[in-house]
Amino acid sequence: MEVVHGDTATRPLPDALPGDTSAVVADRSRVDPARAVADARELIRTARDDTSAVLEVMAEAAAEPGGLLLTLDRLDDLFGTPGEMLLAQILARRPRNVQILLAARRPPDANLMRHELGRDGAVIGIDDLRFRRWEVERLLDEVYGEPLPPEDSALLAQRTGGWPAGLALFHRGTRGRPMSDRCRAAATPLERWPAFRQLFDEEVLPGVPAEVLDLLMRTCVFDVLTADRCTRLLGADVHGGQLESLARRYSLPITTHGDSYRYESPFRAHLALLLAERLGPVKLREWHRRAAELLVAEDAYPEAGRSLARAGDWLALQLLLAEHGQAVVRQPASELLELVPGPYRSQEPWLVFAEAESKLNDAQISAAAELFGHAAALFKTRQAAGDEDGLRATERELDEVDALMRKSVTPRKGMHWSGWMRVAIGPHAVQSTRKVTDLAPAEAELARLIGAIYGGGVPEEITRETHTVGVDSRDSAIALVALRLVRTAIAVARGKASPGVLERIADEAESLGSGFVARLALGARSLGHGTYTAVDAYAVAAACRRAGDVWGYLLLSTVGAIREVRDGRLDEDRLGTLGAEATEMGAESIAVWADAFGALAKARRNAPGAAGVAQAALDRAKAADVSGADVIAVLALAVADPVRRPALLREAADRAAAAELPRSTLKFWLATYVGSPATVHQSPVTIRCFGGFAMTVNGRPLDLSQVRPRARSALRLLAMRAGRFVHREVLIEALWSDLAPAAATRNLQVTISALRGLLEPDSGRGRAQMLVRSGDAYGLVLPAGSYADTAAFSDAVQRWQQQRRSGSFAAEVDAMRAALAAYGGELLPEEGPADWAVEARDHFRQLATRVARELATAELTQGNVAEAIRSAEQCIARDEHDDEAWQVLLRAYARSATPAKALDARRRYAEMLARLGVAEPTEQQMRGHTPVPRQRRPWEEG
Repeated sequence: MEVVHGDTATRPLPDALPGDTSAVVADRSRVDPARAVADARELIRTARDDTSAVLEVMAEAAAEPGGLLLTLDRLDDLFGTPGEMLLAQILARRPRNVQILLAARRPPDANLMRHELGRDGAVIGIDDLRFRRWEVERLLDEVYGEPLPPEDSALLAQRTGGWPAGLALFHRGTRGRPMSDRCRAAATPLERWPAFRQLFDEEVLPGVPAEVLDLLMRTCVFDVLTADRCTRLLGADVHGGQLESLARRYSLPITTHGDSYRYESPFRAHLALLLAERLGPVKLREWHRRAAELLVAEDAYPEAGRSLARAGDWLALQLLLAEHGQAVVRQPASELLELVPGPYRSQEPWLVFAEAESKLNDAQISAAAELFGHAAALFKTRQAAGDEDGLRATERELDEVDALMRKSVTPRKGMHWSGWMRVAIGPHAVQSTRKVTDLAPAEAELARLIGAIYGGGVPEEITRETHTVGVDSRDSAIALVALRLVRTAIAVARGKASPGVLERIADEAESLGSGFVARLALGARSLGHGTYTAVDAYAVAAACRRAGDVWGYLLLSTVGAIREVRDGRLDEDRLGTLGAEATEMGAESIAVWADAFGALAKARRNAPGAAGVAQAALDRAKAADVSGADVIAVLALAVADPVRRPALLREAADRAAAAELPRSTLKFWLATYVGSPATVHQSPVTIRCFGGFAMTVNGRPLDLSQVRPRARSALRLLAMRAGRFVHREVLIEALWSDLAPAAATRNLQVTISALRGLLEPDSGRGRAQMLVRSGDAYGLVLPAGSYADTAAFSDAVQRWQQQRRSGSFAAEVDAMRAALAAYGGELLPEEGPADWAVEARDHFRQLATRVARELATAELTQGNVAEAIRSAEQCIARDEHDDEAWQVLLRAYARSATPAKALDARRRYAEMLARLGVAEPTEQQMRGHTPVPRQRRPWEEG
């Protein structure tokens, strides 16, 4: 049962509980509301006191299956009233099976806090509720249904600080408006949003005394507030208690971190607007300069640089950069760069350096190289104080960029740690990374660990040793976060850590300005055993590609492939693409792994030349010294060569032991991809009804010429429903409706006997195990490990529909892909216009069309352009008038960088509309900008 008391309440909670239980007892699914209210009132009438009354009502409600969840909003209305003591007593004495969720705009006092301190509850603060960048993207897309491009979502997250109320206000103010308008709104400073000004003027600041408002306005020039800073800025004593009371007493959106405080971004923007209106332009600039002087005095150079930029004092900023350049532009420097006008920014070498470093941290290598080159030229030309240090720093960064852009990197003394990352995914990775001697401890360990992963498959000893490595002041902050990411990803893959830890690492990487590491952390969640799947990794990989991050794209494509391998799927096309891209980028270890698993996939489907491909993969693994991949290549040879299988399996075990691979890994590979010789190449029974009928039994194709035409039709009908029984009346109506009942029954019996002889010629009379009878029904009962495409399609569609109601978006996409993979074309074309076949054919076609349309939309929202095009084309091939699929196709082609194909798609769409009598479609339609209805999410069903 769920009970809510919130913003719609018109009376304080203490009155509402004893007097009107309609706000308390309401189970929409199990209890008659009128009776529940009456029972609750009777309990209250006979209770000893208010507390007992409420507790008895709660105990009664909690007796229902699932217990009781009581949600109380606007709890700050109770603070300082008798109701607060009543609530404290209820919390202390609440019945079993009762959970209480309390929501307030400021922290509770001691009476309520003691429940959290006594481990009887937990406090979720504003930092816990804050939306991260990637969560903002999902909120706009999956909840509000009005997504923004990733870069605009990131900007919105930055401006609002992920504040939930701010995001809700943004949606309220832009709901239903075109994408271009919403993008402009996301880029607009918050102080220009009327909705924000109205919120703070009418709901947050009323009742705040004038002297407190003055304190708020004058101190909003600081990013971080402390009592000492405020005292020196205002020239009057400000103690910590005053700052603490701002949040507690006035319920203001302020975040507390020990003895320091931050105004939430939207609130700070509003205060800055009020300050500008009060002081005017000249005095405002002076106030920012005063703040900058105080910040310089305490060596807070990055914040001082931002204060000078707000003051518009470019000369003072230039002098600060000359003296403390690298400290001022320490990442993340995006806010400073945004505050400085473009013309000035492009001529100040330290700011160009900062912009280049931002690009590098986001793995936009080419853009970073160009900007670092420009910064170096500016430093050389100007030759002012501090420029020599700037030039040296720029040349170090150019060395790093060069290592990332080369196709191959040779280990050398003094190489930047990012260059060693390239070595760690190249040939001879394990041996090469053991030579790291001149890096800081954590940076060197990061290189060794990545080399062990790609060069050998994560030996147990490596991961045990890595946790003993120390850290010193030379270690890069980003390298430290990256090392935590790799360690945690391994733990998540082994079920020893939650994917949620990776989200916290992504958040930390974002705070350091490293979008590259943040995206890797989010994609690595797919390595866990929870709701994240390979689809999620591929979605983040697509986001990397859109951002120009080619290395993130490659690494997360590897994560997706790893997850698919662990799920028992070998996608030969994906593995081939991954191997080709890794080879092109010089990531030889990744290419070797992709080749080895690709060879195993070919061997498992008994492809021509599979043994040669496996041998080539083995030779490449040996040449690159990738000891884990050579085990896979030997397993591929074992699958492709049954004669040599025992010897090859022993060789694979020996290689795995030499590489120190975990035994569980080898056991999984053997059980999943090798199995027993009888099950390697074919399923016991394989049935294909889509695109034409075919059936094999133990590898033997059925020769249907041995039975009569009606018997063939009967087999196809039963095969279409493999695994289910078909009543004899259904069979007779479908095949012998023109005969008398007795003759039809006799024909059915003769047909069943003939089919049993065809399917199991050696079974003997009365011993058939495949075509069996159950009462008056017959059915094909398939042995374990068999495959029927109609059953696979139906199961996948059913999984998709279930996931739409209660599962994850990634699981939906997986199910839709599986359904389309099973649907190979029209159902049983051999049966022509037979009524039973036409009805089933239409049913499957309609389902496949719907799945293809929904999958195309899903793929496009995830940035998988090629997959979206393929699914949309499949949908249109089955229903050329499906306008939603056409819209997705046109939008996908527009993003595919294939103008000729995009033009052809527009031509085909125009021809289709012309056949329908739409002579002049709008330009919006022709560009695919007609809104495509998004997929209904699980909570929207019903």
